[in-house]
Amino acid sequence: MEFLDTKVKIANRRLITDVYLKPTDKHIYVDQKSNHPTSVKKAIPYGLGLRLQGICGEDKDYHKCRQELNGHLR
Repeated sequence: MEFLDTKVKIANRRLITDVYLKPTDKHIYVDQKSNHPTSVKKAIPYGLGLRLQGICGEDKDYHKCRQELNGHLR
């Protein structure tokens, strides 16, 4: 079941959470060449990483999502 940005599934009689991305998600973030303060541009990847840690219930899911996020940010 999907709810907001979280996918919940049952495996081995446990609830497991993972990140859910809508099919229409464009992964558009602030460009590094923008005039935003440097602190804002550094906070975006950090905040997204914290979000992944909070949502992903298993380490393998977290590492998979982190690799995908790395690709989106590049």
